[in-house]
Parts: sequence; structure tokens; C-alpha cells
Amino acid sequence: MSGRKLLTTHPEETAMKDPTPGQARDKIISDFRSLATHAQDLLQATASYSGDGVTAARERLLEASARRAASSRKRRLRPSTRRAAR
Repeated sequence: MSGRKLLTTHPEETAMKDPTPGQARDKIISDFRSLATHAQDLLQATASYSGDGVTAARERLLEASARRAASSRKRRLRPSTRRAAR
């Protein structure tokens, strides 16, 4: 292999052989939040870098982060909107 690291399975992943739908959903949400946190860390770490590729990648991450925040706010409003409509 050309210096690439192989991905390994985390112990907590192997322990969840047959998760319930709720457990699977919670795992996906947790993984997504972790990914978002790492993306924000990457944005901060590359703030001083220049170049078209880095700039384009940062812009895409910022746009995705803004969409995620808007979607999160929208989901939080839905239950209260439904209650108000009753």
C-alpha cells in the first residue's frame, strides 16, 4: 500500500450489531454532529491558507454549515408551529 492508513472499526460500532431504528437514528445524528464539528475545526485551521482550491472548499463548507443551521432552526419551529395551528 502506498502509505495509506486502513480504516478500522471502532469497538462501539461492532457492539451495535442489530440496532433498533431509534438507536440507528441516534448514531447517525451523533456522527453527523461530529462531522459538523470537525468541519468547523477544519475551517478555523485553514483560515490563513490561500489558494483557489482551499478557498472553494471553505466556501462550500460554510454554505453547508449555514444550510444545516437553517434546517435545524426549521425543525425546532415545526412542533411549536403545529401546536399553534391547533
